[in-house]
Amino acid sequence: MDASNREDNPHGLLWTMDAGKRSQDIQGRPIDPGTDNKAWHRMLDRLAIPQVRLHDARHAAVDVLYEAGAPEVVIKDIVGHAQIDMTRRYRSGRSLTPMADALDGLRQLLESR
Repeated sequence: MDASNREDNPHGLLWTMDAGKRSQDIQGRPIDPGTDNKAWHRMLDRLAIPQVRLHDARHAAVDVLYEAGAPEVVIKDIVGHAQIDMTRRYRSGRSLTPMADALDGLRQLLESR
């Protein structure tokens, strides 16, 4: 985010291209998806993490943010969706929290008897 504050950022983007050694004409523009994807896979290789699609990480981020209790509008903004309906479609619906809470309630009920 520091880079987006230092760069010309006419679109108000959170993540932007950093011109670095490249020409000034790309500074402040949206990150190229191909460049972003290559950097993602290089990072996974460096960390010896199994390869997964970058898009799958976006789905995971939505799930984690929901689990953390973030408001939907904030989740929508973080992942860059234009509509909240898209954010809801990204949610896997496999939250373990309600099941864990139900089983814990059952455990407490059984222990109290």
